[in-house]
Amino acid sequence: LFCALTMCELEPCVFGQCTLTAVSFRCHCQTGYTGGTCEQKQRPCEGNPCEGRGECIERADTYHCRCHAWWEGARCERRMMHIPYTPLSERMLHEPFWLGLITVTIVLAVIGLVWCARRHFPEKLEKLLAEESDRNR
Repeated sequence: LFCALTMCELEPCVFGQCTLTAVSFRCHCQTGYTGGTCEQKQRPCEGNPCEGRGECIERADTYHCRCHAWWEGARCERRMMHIPYTPLSERMLHEPFWLGLITVTIVLAVIGLVWCARRHFPEKLEKLLAEESDRNR
């Protein structure tokens, strides 16, 4: 009974159809799968679809190219001829440098206020208490 089975009857193809060849078998993989027995899921970014001019981001069964500077297109295939102008007021909210600079400025301002308050507040409090005790005499 076991001797009568063909390789395709053992269902070797995980995600594909099996066909017999003269000496063995061959798997015809479903879309999105690869490998000798169709066991490997193809990764959308595997073939470098952004052509090295952008970062490939996988999304389910597809991909999205986040292009580097001066490149545009679905696969970052076109060099930008016209660089879009964005005013500084808009860019500073999107660029990490400006956000870091604003954060450092705010932190330094708070540290400065705390330092001034600790340095001068005890003197002013002491002076105020001395005046109050002089009035009560």
